Amino acid sequence: METPADETGQPYVRHADAWWRSWLTTVYFRSVAEADPARKLAEVWPPLPAGQVIVIAAGKSAERMASAALRHYPHDRVTGLVVTPEPPRVPMAPLQAHTASHPVPDARSVEAGKAVLHAADAAGPNDHVLVLLSGGASSLMVAPRQPLEVEDLARLGSALLRAGAPIADVNLVRRHTDRLKGGGLAEAAHPAPVTLAFASDVIGDDPRIVGSGPATVQPWQPQAAAAVMRQYGLAGDPVTAMLDGENAQGARLEAGKPAVTTRLVSAQDEAVQAAVRMASRASNVVVEVCPDVDEDALAAAARWAANVPEWRLRARAAGRPVVAVSGGEVTVRVAGDGKGGPNSTFAVGFGLALDAHDGIHLLAADTDGFDGVGGHAGGFADATVWRDADRTGAHDAVRRSDTLAWLKARQGAFTTGQTGVNANDLRILVVEP
Repeated sequence: METPADETGQPYVRHADAWWRSWLTTVYFRSVAEADPARKLAEVWPPLPAGQVIVIAAGKSAERMASAALRHYPHDRVTGLVVTPEPPRVPMAPLQAHTASHPVPDARSVEAGKAVLHAADAAGPNDHVLVLLSGGASSLMVAPRQPLEVEDLARLGSALLRAGAPIADVNLVRRHTDRLKGGGLAEAAHPAPVTLAFASDVIGDDPRIVGSGPATVQPWQPQAAAAVMRQYGLAGDPVTAMLDGENAQGARLEAGKPAVTTRLVSAQDEAVQAAVRMASRASNVVVEVCPDVDEDALAAAARWAANVPEWRLRARAAGRPVVAVSGGEVTVRVAGDGKGGPNSTFAVGFGLALDAHDGIHLLAADTDGFDGVGGHAGGFADATVWRDADRTGAHDAVRRSDTLAWLKARQGAFTTGQTGVNANDLRILVVEP
């Protein structure tokens, strides 16, 4: 990949923000392409069973993963469904296509959940259930536990997300309020064998967390779920009392453990590693691989900004830019009704934490193309955004959770549309000498 560094021995000359935005955008899209889980599915396909291959694909990468399955197996031996947040762009037959809501479930999510349980229940010992799972599946297919309704799941999910709860905590509550989660899908498929091929969007690549673990049987821990509810201000919610009561009564009989083969086809840091490889191949930059981020967006942005002086010293010593890369997932505590998300908040917070922005070029974006609310993927932070910027207005945008509008007004919003890949966040920072 071309970089602007000078190999002639001449002093380094900074390049325009537009040049670096183009470079960052190219790295982003190439990294997302390399994180496509469909690239590795050929390594995990189970052999054709005597019966049917029952495909259950759900999540932001479900269309790509299901399409790969349809290319591999004879269509007359395949049945099942695919559940996506946007209508599929290619034919899914013979699979049924369901479109449902993300990040908060709705009535369509319930219909998808019913269809998933029906497909799993119909599986016999001669069939093979192939679960193709990616991030976003938690809200796309739901089966509320009695006496709960989808409105209860939506209310709980919204409250936890707005409170800034990490996805592991959100999914702990989900698997105690939803029959599909915590291994419910695999239990419904028993005695049919199940293969889970999943694309991770969580640090640690834990299949119990991705999609709330529908094919990974997990312990029944209602007391832990109730503790999460209290931690995020939901002590008075009726569901908290329900969970406490179930814990006291020892409710829910564990089903027999189904036979599940679990295969990771795309790690959550896949895009980060691809970005590191691309930057490393550009010999005229110094690459800094940062730890994955799993914290509040503003705190993470401030920490990155605090590293800029050191990275600039390194860049000047080397006579070439430092490129810092990290993944993970930042969170935000929503305090208003504006539009924005964790990555746009990170971009604005990072800019606010700096005194000067010349020679600084940041892209913070979600690899699925959607960062919170507003249809954007994330945002830039550079001199174009911050030259003569109203810092009071930026602080107010953060306070009102309206960072997208502020970035759009400053030509700093980054929009990609749906990518079909969900490998968590990708942050790339260039610090010029």
